[in-house]
Amino acid sequence: EEATFCRSTVPALSHAATWTRPDLKRSVGVLSRCMHDPKKGHLLLSIHLLRHVDCSTVWRLEHSSAGSAVLQGHMDAVHADCHDTRRSTEGWCWELADCAISWGSRTQKSMKPCRSSAEAELVAANSSLRDGVGLSNSSRELGQGARVKRIAVNEDDSACIKILESRWT
Repeated sequence: EEATFCRSTVPALSHAATWTRPDLKRSVGVLSRCMHDPKKGHLLLSIHLLRHVDCSTVWRLEHSSAGSAVLQGHMDAVHADCHDTRRSTEGWCWELADCAISWGSRTQKSMKPCRSSAEAELVAANSSLRDGVGLSNSSRELGQGARVKRIAVNEDDSACIKILESRWT
């Protein structure tokens, strides 16, 4: 009965995390990895997430016509956080007009696990930049190309920044 509850709750939370609630994305992603054999802790986490959703129904994303014309990307990676596979997890958020328009997190699917946090950050930056270029192209196809003046990316890992600067300067 508890396993059935977890298995029915996670898809609903996943839908919310994908389309309207970026704050749930990471927690739902971790929870969904354990749905083949949910334990009591997973049940408690799913109940906690449902309570969080219930208490935060007034939260919303607001798009502004006066917002920035920069497609702003934020990305980060956690090096080797999966204890089974030693794979890293990456997360990103893209903003336009000072409001999030795309977000997500996923386990990196490189051929071999990353050997350092800088490598994990580079993989995340590459993946996220592909998404940003896709968003820019989509806005152009929808007739909003003039709205996107440039693409900017925020990166927090100093080693990754140095590697990127050495390649393009």
